[in-house]
Amino acid sequence: MDQYYLNLAYHLALQSEGNTSPNPSVGAVIVHSDQVIAQAFHPAAGSPHAEVLAIEQAGRRAAGATLYCSLEPCAHHGKTGPCVDAIINAKIAKVVFAAIDKNPQVNGRGAEILQQRGIHVKHLPIRLIDQFYEPFFQSFQSGRPYVYAKVAMTANGIISPADRNSRWITNETSLSWVHQLRARCDAILVGADTVIMDRPHLTVRAPGISRQITRIVLDNRFKLTPDDCSLLQNDAPILICGSDQAPPDKESIWKNTPVRTIRFSNAAALLTNLLEMGMRKVVLEGGQKVFTLFHSAGLIDEYILMTAPRLLTGRHFLNMFGGSEQSLSETKRYRMAPPLQLDGDVVLRLKRSV
Repeated sequence: MDQYYLNLAYHLALQSEGNTSPNPSVGAVIVHSDQVIAQAFHPAAGSPHAEVLAIEQAGRRAAGATLYCSLEPCAHHGKTGPCVDAIINAKIAKVVFAAIDKNPQVNGRGAEILQQRGIHVKHLPIRLIDQFYEPFFQSFQSGRPYVYAKVAMTANGIISPADRNSRWITNETSLSWVHQLRARCDAILVGADTVIMDRPHLTVRAPGISRQITRIVLDNRFKLTPDDCSLLQNDAPILICGSDQAPPDKESIWKNTPVRTIRFSNAAALLTNLLEMGMRKVVLEGGQKVFTLFHSAGLIDEYILMTAPRLLTGRHFLNMFGGSEQSLSETKRYRMAPPLQLDGDVVLRLKRSV
């Protein structure tokens, strides 16, 4: 039954995915005498963790019970106290968790403390759990956010006709799926040309989701102005990133607006800065210059290729990447997840090989 209750905890964690950053989303279930007596998920950063909420819900019945967690209980002080303290004080008899927390402040220490206090501890991985926590774990290992590159394209790889007259290549179902992806991230990043030419809002528009993520514009020369920035029509945070080689005071045009500006030296340095701001997952949505910059620097962790059953012909169009031509021998092989069908569109997800 351990697998069953861990899967229940995992599905609880899914309910708050995207709302807890920079913390991971966690689910917890308390079982006593083969009965679920409490279940909870971590709702938001700074609020009580899932384990604590479940213990509060169980009350005195938690004594002698088994606690199932999607992630190893934390052992450090942050905005809230360590979960291990609450578990010990509640007299929980056994703790079963699905994933070891790779946060250096935890990383087995939570399990160790519980064992030292006489609590039986069991690590039992379940299907999909490593994939679920991969972006969170990788941010500690790489020192930067996990980066998705999401692109909509025709079946022959075109992301935009030269005249840019067509707004969407993929269908409505795919567009809804993209909003769910955005909701699970901390920021969406595009280039200044995309903002100027397409005038997007870059907001999260999905049923039941109110949280808005940071909208980042890569604008090396600070050429964007409030007049051509469609993003100002919405309240979601805006961050404009310019090159440290741009002329001094170019960003002063944004001084009396809600826009925040920073300068960066290269893509890797920018991502390090974003992690320091608490962003663990960033999705790139174009255009070609942005994709090429991060791809050539080896900074994309997952490519999400949303392909519509269309063919676009002609000589003047854009594919995903620009730059110099590659031979086939220079390309890398990626791990590919099973394709996802969305009313005729196909989503391919490629991850870097281990």
